[in-house]
Amino acid sequence: MSSHEFGRRGAGSQPALRAANRRRLLAVLALSGPRSQSELSRETGLSSAAVSGLVRELADERLVDLRPGLRRGRRVVEVSLAMSDHLVFAVDAGHRHLRAAIANSVGGVLIEQVEQRHLSYRIADDVQYLAHLRDELLDRAGRDLKDLAVIVIGLPVPFSPSGPGRLAREWSDPLLTARLDEALGAPVLLENDANLGALGEARLGAGVGCDDFVYIKVAHGLGAGMVLGGHLYRGGLHAAGEIGHVSVDESGALCTCGGRGCLESYVGASALAASLADIHGSRPTIAEIVERCQDGEPPYVRAVADAGRMLGFALANVVNLLAPSRIVLGGELSTAGPILSDATRLGVQYGSARTLAEQVEVLTEGLLDRAEIVGAIAMGTSFVRSRLDLPDVELTAVGEELVG
Repeated sequence: MSSHEFGRRGAGSQPALRAANRRRLLAVLALSGPRSQSELSRETGLSSAAVSGLVRELADERLVDLRPGLRRGRRVVEVSLAMSDHLVFAVDAGHRHLRAAIANSVGGVLIEQVEQRHLSYRIADDVQYLAHLRDELLDRAGRDLKDLAVIVIGLPVPFSPSGPGRLAREWSDPLLTARLDEALGAPVLLENDANLGALGEARLGAGVGCDDFVYIKVAHGLGAGMVLGGHLYRGGLHAAGEIGHVSVDESGALCTCGGRGCLESYVGASALAASLADIHGSRPTIAEIVERCQDGEPPYVRAVADAGRMLGFALANVVNLLAPSRIVLGGELSTAGPILSDATRLGVQYGSARTLAEQVEVLTEGLLDRAEIVGAIAMGTSFVRSRLDLPDVELTAVGEELVG
């Protein structure tokens, strides 16, 4: 990488020039990997003395690591970004599950765990639990709290500049993130879970290379994350994507949102569990619904297919309005595979304008129930690199192993 790629060095104060040189050196390490100081001098256009001074400064700040290396048989000191010292604690807090991971600042997962529990939305209890989980995962990863750079928490609610909605009063406090920062020992970012799912699919899943797609999280509830024009779309009211509360029956049952006949009341896994309770003997879990559906048990196949078809009818309106190239199904129920996606595709095709129905793809070949945690890691790595004044990069491969 030549120094011309970073633009000309303009006139300015000495501190501003030094900051620009710092960014230039860090960018080379971010994009090109470990380099010797002579290579850094050549690729940044900076003098050997300037590089040496910057490397000492960055090493003192623990932003770079110095290790022995070889170049053409000669011993050198390699300079690399100290990514392992800037960790992300990512949390996907669903209605019935909680998935958490510790990742480094280029997206590599050090440890990941899934628990069949959910937040209580009593802030004191939840903070105590999250702090315990953070410490447990850091310990199992062999790391310390001082290495933690950011915490990203995905929640199944819409967000606005004044705070999250439809949560207990304490969690709706506009000053919540400041309280969480102090309590959990690192900056805390809160985001809607479906938005994180869309971000995860855009980075590593079925949305890669697609500028316009809709991600649908199908779990106990329903949510949508939309990538339009290559950017995550939140809407002017910061609550875009509440597809679970589209009314499909104006005389239907009351919903927690205050509406009647909301889509979530028919398609969400809670609704499926209620409809299957008499056959199952009790309300089945999502995992049981998926397993019995995949085994071909008729009531479960029918329940999932009916849910997919109704979801498709609702999504047909989204297709007619936004004309996305793809619809990506995620969340725990998406692991049912073709039974859900085929029925959803039929519903979309039946309700969409013909020219659009022939082009839009309905996919379950993405990250499935891991989309949200991957998106949370992606948001965390972007935050870390922004704080380090580094260009953002694509995530590395994210581990699949679940522990716990």
